[in-house]
Amino acid sequence: MILNNNKDKPDTNKFEACYNKYKNYMYSIAYEKLQDIYYAEDAVQNAFEKLARIFFKIGNINSEYTKNLIKIITINTCKDMLRKRNKNLATVPLEAAENELYINDCYDFLLDISKYMHNIPKKYTDVLILKYIYGFTSKEIAIILETKESTIRSNISRGKVLLAQKLKENGIDI
Repeated sequence: MILNNNKDKPDTNKFEACYNKYKNYMYSIAYEKLQDIYYAEDAVQNAFEKLARIFFKIGNINSEYTKNLIKIITINTCKDMLRKRNKNLATVPLEAAENELYINDCYDFLLDISKYMHNIPKKYTDVLILKYIYGFTSKEIAIILETKESTIRSNISRGKVLLAQKLKENGIDI
């Protein structure tokens, strides 16, 4: 079978240039998310494998589109690895751990915050969850929500104020 379609035959020189340009960038993202040099190296390799599957869609390797695509692939690869790593943690049967179980006093407090968080407008809830639960930066949230970074920062600030007001109205001081 002869491969004539660019989709089927990647430009190896272009891919190699992309690898050389972005490998350190991807590693820094992966290390920041995973906090382990070996996992970060694996994440970069896995991310490049994913990138290779869709590389035919990339025109200019120096474009912002390419850089953002690589960042998203790397972050998602890290999230997948964290999910797998957490899934593989050893579990202890309840009977074996019954003497060590305790109820964290903060748990009820977190449930209260969660309940009141859903009583503020969705645009504030979304940015607060992306920022404080998932750990995205304002810039990353702006990309995800396709809006200006300044708008995201404003919504985070306003959302925190609204949430604090809701909590205070219900007798919860933070």
